[in-house]
Amino acid sequence: MTALPDMTPWALTIGILTALLLATGAGLLWQYYRYLKLHASYRKVLAEQDQAATGSSRSTGQGHASATFAADLNQAELTTKLQYPRLRDYGAIAERTAPERYRYAHRLSQNGMEAEQIASMLTISQHEAQQLVHLSRLSGP
Repeated sequence: MTALPDMTPWALTIGILTALLLATGAGLLWQYYRYLKLHASYRKVLAEQDQAATGSSRSTGQGHASATFAADLNQAELTTKLQYPRLRDYGAIAERTAPERYRYAHRLSQNGMEAEQIASMLTISQHEAQQLVHLSRLSGP
């Protein structure tokens, strides 16, 4: 077995600092790479948007139905691409259900129970029960 060479505290400090510097440099390069990819995709979307806008302005001047349709279709596809993350997040939110106590509060208020009674029954604050009763009335049957 070979023994590790004796390292002075300065040599050890320089070694640690070098390792930290290399790790920081690698992290910065990775972030720059991600920035370049994002910037390229942003430019691509802007180019598609400009192309769709230019195509629709040219087609309206010509009055051709097929050219107008193609430009509108391109614009719709671009809009869908841009809205997809928002639509995906909205779908996840829409699938969630209300907490059980809110559903109980809704049913109890539909049966004519007052907010104070609902608050004591569900062990929630009177203010929260009043809000739930109000929201229940707004939502309808």
